Amino acid sequence: MYTFRTGIPMIDEGAGGLPQGSNLLILGPPLTELARIGYTIACPRPGDYTLLVTTDDDYLEALTAFRSLGADRAAIGLIDTVTRISNPNIAEADKLKFTASPTDLTSLGIKFGKMVEAIFAGQFPDYDAGLFPPPVRVMLNSISTLLMYRKLEETYQFLHMLTTRVKKMEGLGLYTLTSTSFDARTISVITQLMTHTLEVKREDDMMSMRIVGRGIGQSAWVRYHYQDETITFPEVD
Repeated sequence: MYTFRTGIPMIDEGAGGLPQGSNLLILGPPLTELARIGYTIACPRPGDYTLLVTTDDDYLEALTAFRSLGADRAAIGLIDTVTRISNPNIAEADKLKFTASPTDLTSLGIKFGKMVEAIFAGQFPDYDAGLFPPPVRVMLNSISTLLMYRKLEETYQFLHMLTTRVKKMEGLGLYTLTSTSFDARTISVITQLMTHTLEVKREDDMMSMRIVGRGIGQSAWVRYHYQDETITFPEVD
């Protein structure tokens, strides 16, 4: 079985990575770099593919983030729900798709499905690693934005489709959610769709994370820093 390495020591060393079919919620308050944690985990390793659905950063910001992590652009597919709000005539490419806005969940779901089909059809780089299904990291940044535009029930239905698709294709799903923006019921409903939650907190100037999930239990809190586009863990350096 393929195991996804994440760049997060408590996951890679403590749990041996994340198994195929996992869905990980990255949950925390503002100013904890949830998106950058997501990019770190979603960055395709050799032989991997990444599909990013972005409702916050535009595609250029997303590609810059991945480039800073040394990602292979050819292995990344992007669905941008932001850019056409200001530039409705921007053209699509094989690995770059757009929707009119983050509210268009139907179009978003269709374009995601076509991106997955393109990977399985060999339209992305063929690493010839002998792995089937191919290892795909899926990132949605962010659930928070979807909840700003759509009702919880509608967002839940979309996420149910997405997380189920990730399980069936034996990939890794990553989803960011700002914890302080929503009530406990909303967070509980979203969490139920996930196999694991990476909880993040900020106390004064210190940021920490821990992972909770099936087969892992609950880890201890581990401090981290974000500097020069990189997440670092001083306690394990």
